[in-house]
Amino acid sequence: MQDSTNEVGQRDREPGTVVAAIDQFDEESHVVIADTTQDDRWLAMPTSNTAVLDEWR
Repeated sequence: MQDSTNEVGQRDREPGTVVAAIDQFDEESHVVIADTTQDDRWLAMPTSNTAVLDEWR
């Protein structure tokens, strides 16, 4: 798989609007993070793999 990320400061477009939500699919809750200004710009992970904010304090 080829790495297609840009380093900070090498943006080729204006920043988008990023939103997050909890969604249920594959019989499990997932955190979904998406750039609403671009198609297919999202990622999801099971909530069981996310950090618990109270543990970060």
